[in-house]
Amino acid sequence: MIRVQRKSVIQQPLSIELRKPAPLPKGNLQKTIAFGFATLLAAALAIGLYRWQGLKGLFVHSVYYFLWASLAGFCWVLWDVTTEKQFSIRNKFLSLRLPLAIALSLVTLSFLTTDIGLRVLADEANLLSTSLSLYLDQSLRIITEGLYVYDTFYPIGYADAGRPALFPFVVHIFHCLFGFNGFHSFAVNFVCAVLSLAAIILFGRKIWDLRSGIFACALLVSFPLFAIVCTSGGYEVINILFFCLFFFQLYRFLENPSALQLELLFYVLLFACHCRYETPLLVIPFALAALNHSKSVLRTPIRWRIVAIPFLFLPIAWQRITVGFAGLITLEGRPKLFNLDYVVENTKLGFQFFFDTHNTGHPISRLAAGLSILGAIWIIVDFWIKRR
Repeated sequence: MIRVQRKSVIQQPLSIELRKPAPLPKGNLQKTIAFGFATLLAAALAIGLYRWQGLKGLFVHSVYYFLWASLAGFCWVLWDVTTEKQFSIRNKFLSLRLPLAIALSLVTLSFLTTDIGLRVLADEANLLSTSLSLYLDQSLRIITEGLYVYDTFYPIGYADAGRPALFPFVVHIFHCLFGFNGFHSFAVNFVCAVLSLAAIILFGRKIWDLRSGIFACALLVSFPLFAIVCTSGGYEVINILFFCLFFFQLYRFLENPSALQLELLFYVLLFACHCRYETPLLVIPFALAALNHSKSVLRTPIRWRIVAIPFLFLPIAWQRITVGFAGLITLEGRPKLFNLDYVVENTKLGFQFFFDTHNTGHPISRLAAGLSILGAIWIIVDFWIKRR
């Protein structure tokens, strides 16, 4: 006979322990409120001075000092980021050797296949003239006329500088270090091109692997327009650099949301907005990321210096008010740029330039083009395998 022994199971009452959220670091609430008031005050100064007659003079003579203050703040935040992680500068440099070497080789190849020169003479000459104005009298103006007296140049005619201020400001730093030279604009573009390609390789290595970063870098270099702009005296390359740095830092912020990372992203956005007219659109992904991770940011220490950042954006608004907005680029006899109605035509032209089907002689490295095609195939296949 089989006996079945029943066991009574007594259900314990479910106890839920409600934990209070961790308190915010000391002073974070006050600093956040102060930052909000500073943003409102900066917006009021940008919009409220719209009809003031002296706004143009204020902008012309103050943007120089705003940029120096922005550079000082950026270096301060960057120093805090490096000291917070406590990594060895020597080890960091060793990890950057390969990306920098590849970037330097590709940019050097572009300079060897394409002669340097001012492609858009009026525009790039104006940028060089603006850098000379910053060098001589710390004002953002175009020098239209001047006199040489005993080997000293004296400007006597000025015009409004309609281009963003960052590129001539960086060129002016080269003038301060080595004296005025017309080739400094090409040196700035060389350095910015190397840093841009290195940032692309590092970004690709962080998301996928080193091979993907190198292939992505080769894809950009293989486009003929890159060799043209990086050997010119324009501001396109510095715009590429800060565009890459913005999304690289945005990825780092999303990976580890903190007040310090957000502050660094703020400064990268600030410099990006000083590059071209279109880059202020980066405010949209910045705002979405900041709002989405606001709780995580508030639970990390916030510095009082963040209150000054909204005021550093004032020259960008003042320049748009005093100079006006640039129109869209149109080309006679060619499909219009930045127009969705001409996407197909522009895509066809892109393939023609890439493969040089009409033997137009555009500067393009066949090695870089082949690497970019292999890299694109590799990324697609690798992505498909990982999805399965």
